[in-house]
Amino acid sequence: MRKWIDKGNSKWIEAFGSCDSALFSSLFDHDGALLGRNGVVLHGREDVQKGMRELMKNMGSAVVTVQTRELWVIEDLAYETGDYAYTFKPEGKQESKISGRYVTIWKEQKDHSWKIFRDIGIPDK
Repeated sequence: MRKWIDKGNSKWIEAFGSCDSALFSSLFDHDGALLGRNGVVLHGREDVQKGMRELMKNMGSAVVTVQTRELWVIEDLAYETGDYAYTFKPEGKQESKISGRYVTIWKEQKDHSWKIFRDIGIPDK
């Protein structure tokens, strides 16, 4: 299970680095949800992909780090907490950085892979 989650986090980083909303949304369970910084909840892979496509087309290059702090499993759900940092460099604009903590709930799939069921990031002040 930990290998799947580490692989998923690597793909998360890759998706942001390449502005690939399809790769990003593929990390989510069909019923997965992403709670964005603006309070908008994206439900399901299609909604996640559409929302991330809009975000990614304006963010320019991105460097992302994700560090798992805790991980525990209850039945078919894995609860992950950790720290994140993003550095964005939109074309023609000044670089911006955000960081914070996150909670991700992963759900085991029928093929025993793990996909994101719920994700929320809590930015530092």
